[in-house]
Amino acid sequence: MSITSSRMINAVLFYIIWWGTIFSIRHDLNLMPIVITLFISLIHFIFFSNNKSEIIFIISCLIISMIYESIYLNVGVIKYYGHLFDNNIFPPLWTICMWVSLGITINHSMYVLHDKWIIIGLCGALFGPLGYLSLMKLNLLTFNYSLCNTLFILSATCSSSLLALFYLNKKIKESYGN
Repeated sequence: MSITSSRMINAVLFYIIWWGTIFSIRHDLNLMPIVITLFISLIHFIFFSNNKSEIIFIISCLIISMIYESIYLNVGVIKYYGHLFDNNIFPPLWTICMWVSLGITINHSMYVLHDKWIIIGLCGALFGPLGYLSLMKLNLLTFNYSLCNTLFILSATCSSSLLALFYLNKKIKESYGN
């Protein structure tokens, strides 16, 4: 399979998780995003990347997603729908699935951004808030602050998180190889 085809398929896998998650939560199928993400991740690791550094990176994405989404939730920036349990201390698992979908693109369909730190920061600042805004418009979450304030907060945090993901990925690759 060519690199271009591989990257296109990787982008499609991202959107399968993204739209599968949205559809599932909208229809109260709160476990389905986990099933979809596990299935797509399995496909990803079997056909596209089964190296140790990428596995460690995806596990790191899980941890980073829990940190960022827990901050959004517990500081009161965002209210989420689609929790599996009544405990709302942790963000719903579907949000972590979305981060995993982002993580599997870093070394593949988003490879063109590697080491382009200003562009990475700008992409995070622009596309991160747009993603959350779309989730708000689809009634999967609610912004607790004004739209302008929330988008500003999300712009700063999404920029920093995307930069952190690319930096962490680079350091993991340096330590464990490709």
